Amino acid sequence: MELRPSRTLNRKVTVRKNGSLRIQTINKDKSETQQQYVETTDINTIMKKYSNNMNLIPDLQQRGVYADVSELPSYQDALNTVIAAEKAFESVPADLRYRLQNDPQKFIEYLNNPKNKEEATTLGFFTKPPINTNPEPTNTPNPTSKTNPEPTT
Repeated sequence: MELRPSRTLNRKVTVRKNGSLRIQTINKDKSETQQQYVETTDINTIMKKYSNNMNLIPDLQQRGVYADVSELPSYQDALNTVIAAEKAFESVPADLRYRLQNDPQKFIEYLNNPKNKEEATTLGFFTKPPINTNPEPTNTPNPTSKTNPEPTT
């Protein structure tokens, strides 16, 4: 941070007719305003540049677009969807969001990548497939049992 020397300021105090004070600050230092930009920043110059061909607002030169948008959600519904998506993304662990550069699109790509399925399942984004504790019997013979039982007499 550059510290500037204090300016030489003078104050002029006068009393108005209604009794209020008028305080003026008078700067006797050299002006720091860059005068080379006077012409390019003048509003009249800017307006003159765009007044003839209306390039200031290019959309005025285009024709209207007509489409059936009756199937689209209302603005409020779309906004609620965006807010819900933002809240869901904010619930992602911070280190994962950092790894994905805090970009929701990269998070979607992460979830769609099969290489990340195990980590995403561990983090709770996917449910683990249920473990079958009661396997169904198979038709394979048991090697310890007899295949031809002896007849009893």
